[in-house]
Amino acid sequence: MQALARLAPALGGSAGVLRTIGEQWKLHLFGRDVYYALGDSHNDLELSLQAHFSCGTNGSLSAGVTWRKVYSVRDTEGILAWNIFF
Repeated sequence: MQALARLAPALGGSAGVLRTIGEQWKLHLFGRDVYYALGDSHNDLELSLQAHFSCGTNGSLSAGVTWRKVYSVRDTEGILAWNIFF
């Protein structure tokens, strides 16, 4: 019953663009907004830009920046990752 108390009905949407630049680069720009109407009503807004560079068949480099706003709290996060596939 305690898990049901954490549920919050919401409406939202997302949109994005994925572009391939050359054979190795991909850029992904997207945003989403979720509106929680019942109870403590608020929006959860997120915008993100991600870049991926393929380094052959076994690796890739990824970088991204995400901005998020929930209530009046704003947060910006950056990430850099080296992916190894085997």
